[in-house]
Amino acid sequence: GVVLKPYPCASASHTAIDAVLQLVQQYRIEAGQVESIRVGVTPVALQALPFSSPRTGWEARSSLTYVVAVALLRGQPLIEQFADHMVQDVEIREMMDRVAVEVTEASGPLTSRASTVTVALSGGRRLHHRVEFARGRPELPLDPEELDAKFLYCSRYILPPDHIEGAIERFRDLENVKDVTSLASILGG
Repeated sequence: GVVLKPYPCASASHTAIDAVLQLVQQYRIEAGQVESIRVGVTPVALQALPFSSPRTGWEARSSLTYVVAVALLRGQPLIEQFADHMVQDVEIREMMDRVAVEVTEASGPLTSRASTVTVALSGGRRLHHRVEFARGRPELPLDPEELDAKFLYCSRYILPPDHIEGAIERFRDLENVKDVTSLASILGG
């Protein structure tokens, strides 16, 4: 099946991002409450995420410590958070220092990138969440509204607003489009 990445970073980090976002939403976690975060991943995922202390935005895309810190502090990781200057953000760096990554998950043919995230809060409370399949995978596809939002977000600097809306309308009805010339024209700006 087709995999659509909801986040602009290495797909090996997406299950951990989904786990953090779920915990933050479910328990209303605030950064000041967090003492530590343990992220358990598969060997395959760890190998695909080699940067524990990224120096650039490009390295941050393949850094589990960075994306987990960003997800906890800012919510869903966005393109802007992978700019070089964001990697040096003091609040993000401090949260990264609280993130520990280890191999605790077994790789399997269907769950090669499962993650378990444990957040330790001040006062001793520990919250856990495990994600086997990241959003966007065939097992958990993005819904049409999420796809529209991603296209809108990614195209907002390169296409005029009326072209974005026209493209979204045509994408929604793609199976009935007999000639893609008009869609290509819209996407050309």
